Amino acid sequence: MDAQLDDKALESTLAESLDDLTPDTKTVSEDEFAEVVGGALEAVGGTLLFKMRVENGAEGE
Repeated sequence: MDAQLDDKALESTLAESLDDLTPDTKTVSEDEFAEVVGGALEAVGGTLLFKMRVENGAEGE
């Protein structure tokens, strides 16, 4: 039983330390996206045909 408690404590501590290493999420505006992707495609002779926005709960991604 103590080994299970130690495993849970270790798992919890590891999860917390990994959260500290994860960078904060930065969103990109639709205009920034179109500018960067459009420039990259133009450089290779491509064209941006459409943009798609995926919603993640209340936040757009």
